[in-house]
Amino acid sequence: MSITKMGSLPLLFAVLVLGVTTVRGWARTCSLETLKGSYGMDEAGTIVGPPPLLYVLSGISFFDGNGNLSGSVTVNLGTPVAGTFTGTYTVDSDCTYSDSVEAVFPPPLGSTPLHHKGTVVGDGMSQEILVIGTDPGNASAATFRKTPVGRCSLATLKGRYGVLEQGEFVATIPLPPPLPPLFPKGPFVNTANVTFDGAGHLSGEYIAVIGDGTVRQGDFSGTYTVGSDCKYTDEFTVTGTPVPGLTLHHQGSIAGEGMLQEVHYVYTDPISVVSGTGKKQ
Repeated sequence: MSITKMGSLPLLFAVLVLGVTTVRGWARTCSLETLKGSYGMDEAGTIVGPPPLLYVLSGISFFDGNGNLSGSVTVNLGTPVAGTFTGTYTVDSDCTYSDSVEAVFPPPLGSTPLHHKGTVVGDGMSQEILVIGTDPGNASAATFRKTPVGRCSLATLKGRYGVLEQGEFVATIPLPPPLPPLFPKGPFVNTANVTFDGAGHLSGEYIAVIGDGTVRQGDFSGTYTVGSDCKYTDEFTVTGTPVPGLTLHHQGSIAGEGMLQEVHYVYTDPISVVSGTGKKQ
């Protein structure tokens, strides 16, 4: 072996050691402090019957970095209900997450204990908590996403977003004969492009498949609000054959920033148990 080749061995060894150390370093260590700040939350699930009851939920949760959490939430079980919650959470070194919260709603729901288990993924503004509900009789999955608190306003939403929605319409809206029912009871999926003007106005086009398998498409326009806590609401009117003009509402939160920005929401109309996501285009 030449001196040149022998001289390169220490360098090669150092590179290999550094590479192994770097790969092992990818295994992240988590703690209570991993979760600190505000997170937008959305959940969809089924309360086991009979009969089974579908629901969607949207809210904002605050983690203090010491094991305590609190927030506000709106749940739609066919009737939208707003409430608050407080509780505790744990984060293990392997990023396993669990919580125990007490949600308080107006009667007849009242106070309800809830529990989740899952895992923490990502970092910074891309951080998420992926969980399932672990209470008997409730099959649900939820995601918490980091929100840019204090940096949200109407101008936060500006430009075009691609939208995907899914859920179920739980009531039928009859129309005068010979028109078919508007959004008959049953499954609902929808995709849309929506443009926000940064000043509180939105517009776009949609295409949806409704409960009887019918494909419908048309336009919509309306207004939206954004709070400093990144809470999002809107009101918009849908047009398109045979829709004569239907006003609907969303409530949710803004997560992420820049091209990774997303809007997560639920419908707050009593006819629908539907959730949706809008992503920056």
